[in-house]
Amino acid sequence: MKTKLITTWSRAVDLFLDFIVGTFWVTLFLALIATGIPLILLAGLGVLLLLGTAALTRVSGSAERHRAMALHNVAIEAPHRRRTTRTDWLRPFAQGLTDMTDPVTWRTLAHHLITMLVGSGMLLILAGGIGLLEWLTLSANAGTVSWAMPVAAGLAALLLLVLYVAYIGRLDEAASVALLGPSRSAALAGQVNQLAQARKGAVSAADTERRRFERDLHDGVQPRLVSTAMTLGMAKHRFDEDPQGARQLLDEAHEEIKESITELRHLARGMHPAVLTDRGLDAALSAVASRSPVPVRLEVNLAGRLDGETEAVLYFVVAEALTNVAKHSGATSAQVQVNRRDGAVCGRITDNGRGSAYVTPGGGLSGIGDRVRSAGGTFTLTSPEGGPTEIEVLVPCES
Repeated sequence: MKTKLITTWSRAVDLFLDFIVGTFWVTLFLALIATGIPLILLAGLGVLLLLGTAALTRVSGSAERHRAMALHNVAIEAPHRRRTTRTDWLRPFAQGLTDMTDPVTWRTLAHHLITMLVGSGMLLILAGGIGLLEWLTLSANAGTVSWAMPVAAGLAALLLLVLYVAYIGRLDEAASVALLGPSRSAALAGQVNQLAQARKGAVSAADTERRRFERDLHDGVQPRLVSTAMTLGMAKHRFDEDPQGARQLLDEAHEEIKESITELRHLARGMHPAVLTDRGLDAALSAVASRSPVPVRLEVNLAGRLDGETEAVLYFVVAEALTNVAKHSGATSAQVQVNRRDGAVCGRITDNGRGSAYVTPGGGLSGIGDRVRSAGGTFTLTSPEGGPTEIEVLVPCES
């Protein structure tokens, strides 16, 4: 009940501001248009004025969008405006023409007109109700009407005002979201582009992981297994002639096989460690931090387990980032923070190294970006010369 009351008051305030602000914008734009059209033939001054009027909708649209978000407590994404491709001195003129034909400009003007009308409606109801009550009060004092009639009229006016604020205020909120945000087609195009980026990231991440796994097998386990096979072959030939030497070779082969098994376990742990499945992200990242040659301060502030995909992505991000810190940064310390943030999980890895890190195709940072985008998240790298270097990822997460 308290929340509904607060919402009603906020909508009432918004409708009151709609009248003031909407009237201001509509009056301003009508004055500019009415002035600009007659001046078109006067050395083109009217054209410049009209182009400037179209550009002004960028300011008014942004101001109204932030006002709507503050009063209605909703998130409205900024619409995608068209931009000219010209780069010469005619660029401002071309951009003005683009703004004039941009649907966002006309949707913004439509929003200003609607806000003025719905705000005026609330004030008309309020002013009409007050005027009616004054007339009925004077009539009741004169004895021409009963006092019950002013009371009933006052309650009816109040009810009408509350209903107007509740329903028209909701309509005004919907209009703000529809007219000040991206259009449906633009939103769908953005979603398609996001899905395409996620697919591209997934394919690239899988390819990077495959090449890394092949490289590790080729450079590590494969030569060790070949050496073990050669050792066993020599032991086989010496078994009859030199049993003691054969036994020594068998011991060497046994040690190499154990080391190969250990290396395979490390490779498997890099893909998806058992501790991540069994005990969760906090324990898995603690193991990664403990193995890092660079001292790491770890802070994981999560209530409960995350879904498997999110945990796997964050584990890979932290493990790969700390590997890069150890190999390339020259850092003496690093910090890892994992927190929830607005329906997502934020992972931040910072080191005090030399900085100047950048993304190269096929590199570790490129792999991090691909893996995060494959999960629909975002990847940000900040690494000025001299440091510090900070990697921040946001991965969507089901609550």
